[in-house]
Amino acid sequence: MFELLHKYFIQNHSIGLPGIGTISALGISARTDFPNERILAPSLAIHFDRSHDSPSKDLFNYISRQKNIDEWEAVKLVNDFAFEVKNEIRAGREVFWKGIGTFRGGVTGEIILEPLSLSSDFTPEVMARRVIRTGERHTILVGDHESTTTEMNEYLHDANYVETFEEKKSRWWIYAIILASIALIILFIHFAQKGSFSIHNEQKVEPAETPKTYDAS
Repeated sequence: MFELLHKYFIQNHSIGLPGIGTISALGISARTDFPNERILAPSLAIHFDRSHDSPSKDLFNYISRQKNIDEWEAVKLVNDFAFEVKNEIRAGREVFWKGIGTFRGGVTGEIILEPLSLSSDFTPEVMARRVIRTGERHTILVGDHESTTTEMNEYLHDANYVETFEEKKSRWWIYAIILASIALIILFIHFAQKGSFSIHNEQKVEPAETPKTYDAS
């Protein structure tokens, strides 16, 4: 019975057993392993769910066809199989299912499945070495400016540019002193021309002569 149910599992990637749970094969996508220069092939991992233990009607149909028996007999075979497995686990013994894993009892009496790693010999890993073309020229977008890899490489590795930029940063205070000196010279010339260091208009204002309104003679 183990072998027959395993064939059904391989074909359908899922099998439910009454009172035990549902065993499923979950797909794992291909993965890259750049440090080891390889691509791991897609694979399957066994998952066990104790909360769903209802067998599929397709399981009974499959068994009845394979054994050439009535469906009700197939139902009895599945129930008897699950009952025997549970009895072994309750007795404190482990039940090994080739190609699936090992059933055993947990601390609180629950059924635990330690799954096997499904073989992937028919989908071996592929060696893959990353190719980096250092001299290849192509267009890239830097901010809102379009450039090329060659131009950016020259820009980032230009020692003269980096040195000049660092020198300009270290001499900013010199430019500040020069600008302040020019401002002081302009102010000095302005005050020297006025003859005073006051910035107000010192033009003398004389009162206008009041016009005569009558003749005293």
